[in-house]
Amino acid sequence: MNKAIKNYLRKRLKTTAPHAIAQRFSTPANSGINKITQALTEHYFSHTISSDPAKITEYLNTTQGKKDLHNQTLGRLQEFRTRIVPWLDSTFGLAGTSILEIGSGTGASSVALCEQGAHLTSLDIDEASHQVAATRLGVYGQSNTRVTLDASDINTLTDQQFDCIIFFACLEHMTIQERLTSLKKAWVLLNTGGYLVVVDTPNRLAFMDNHTSRLPFYNWLPDELAFLYASRSQRSPFNTMFKDYTQDNLLRFIREGRGVSYHEFELSIKPVKQLTIASTLEQHESKRNPLWHHGRRLFRSKNVQFETFIRSIEPTVPQCFMSPSLNFCLQK
Repeated sequence: MNKAIKNYLRKRLKTTAPHAIAQRFSTPANSGINKITQALTEHYFSHTISSDPAKITEYLNTTQGKKDLHNQTLGRLQEFRTRIVPWLDSTFGLAGTSILEIGSGTGASSVALCEQGAHLTSLDIDEASHQVAATRLGVYGQSNTRVTLDASDINTLTDQQFDCIIFFACLEHMTIQERLTSLKKAWVLLNTGGYLVVVDTPNRLAFMDNHTSRLPFYNWLPDELAFLYASRSQRSPFNTMFKDYTQDNLLRFIREGRGVSYHEFELSIKPVKQLTIASTLEQHESKRNPLWHHGRRLFRSKNVQFETFIRSIEPTVPQCFMSPSLNFCLQK
């Protein structure tokens, strides 16, 4: 395809938030952004890159480091505000909704949900991320909302019920047993008529792994073989992280991200053909921008062909479980 045509389509396919949602966005002063940057440096990057401040500074001066910092500071928030929040709001309305967010990370998604009036409880196992999230929520003036930054397990929430439970880019970082337990528990914690939302989760069935290794057929491999094959990835430093095959290293490897498929949902909730699919992100974006559907076919033609092929093999499985990234909303 002609490069000029591609650039034109990319501009036309850019997503913006509806006015009713955008008017609730808050813009902190530069000093607030600096606070978030400092919190990311002290907590997040010292945990993910190095405990050595000099090495962190060196990384943040690289092209990848600058991109990573911008993504963590503003990029993820913008993505959630313009794509995920409008989708969820159109499905069930965020204002006044009680939401359990699993995998809240450094709080970008938490801010985006809270500023729309949701009552939020956030869970994440990474204490370093909580430190950044607390700073971010304060900077955006969301410190008085009903948000619990708690790294405890979902099983501790025995006396609460929620209108919506969101697994935001986290199922892929759990072990199989953790996934099954969390999904089963989440379904119990949902009010009748409530919504279980899965966002930005790599599909095990997709032939290309764009999340972790950026290798074809990677998520089809058993864990031990994938562990050994990780060295063939072009993604640095992932390709040098795992050398000695031990149980501890295997768990660390799984935490980096392994694909999820409809099988976990069928085992933990009920047969997927009996699930009620309230909406999908793809359906929502296609309605908002008619060009989106055509652009998807142009930019991801191989994936579209593969989805069609998989559907022909297992036609009873809902379409939302066939996309390279799982983004759907189930209603209880």
